[in-house]
Amino acid sequence: MEELEWSPRPAALGVAAAGGITLSAVAVVLRAEPAGLFLTGLAALLLIGIAVAGSLARPRLAIRKPDDSDNPLLVFRSFLGKQHTLRESEIERVHIVRYPRWGRRVPMLEIELAPPSDRLIILSRWDLGTEPLDVAHTLARHGVRSVDISPGAEG
Repeated sequence: MEELEWSPRPAALGVAAAGGITLSAVAVVLRAEPAGLFLTGLAALLLIGIAVAGSLARPRLAIRKPDDSDNPLLVFRSFLGKQHTLRESEIERVHIVRYPRWGRRVPMLEIELAPPSDRLIILSRWDLGTEPLDVAHTLARHGVRSVDISPGAEG
């Protein structure tokens, strides 16, 4: 069985965890000031939460091609670690959409699921550990027929 997978970079998750631990120590030092304690503690919890969620969701997206089939399977893992296997018939479209973020347009990989599920999975560069456009091209090369890479998505 051939398999490719994409997930958050381990170094980025390690930096988030280290930042959370550091902010926890700062929160202990700031315990005399309630507002500082609250804000620093909240930031620490968020960073540690990001690191844990990113670790549970590894791999975030994978493509598996069973030896006995030409149809690839997409495997998506949620932030809680639940794995969803998607067959070609369950995927309506995979495409790149550029969303405005911090004054620029950032590419995201969107996976639209067919009815009755009608879910939308949006994966960023953080989720995939690489450029979403590269992932879309790889999915198309490995036989996912529902990949739609329009010329405007690459520019």
